[in-house]
Amino acid sequence: MSHGLSEPFDAAVQAAGNWIRDHRIQVMHLETVVLTSAGASSQSVGTAVPAQPVGLFWEQFLRVWYDDEVERPPYR
Repeated sequence: MSHGLSEPFDAAVQAAGNWIRDHRIQVMHLETVVLTSAGASSQSVGTAVPAQPVGLFWEQFLRVWYDDEVERPPYR
């Protein structure tokens, strides 16, 4: 999985699926997280996003909550 690199969200979902499968991860919960730079601007919280934002960017990523205490057979 990428760390800190930009890639299309579909590619991130595919990479997460591969990681889960390849490492036999016991997934407890998956989240899609979306963050915007609007919180870092001078706009107040809750301000509607302008139709054509200038300098506004969105970051979207997956957060995987998993059980790392589960005993798994060796990967073959």
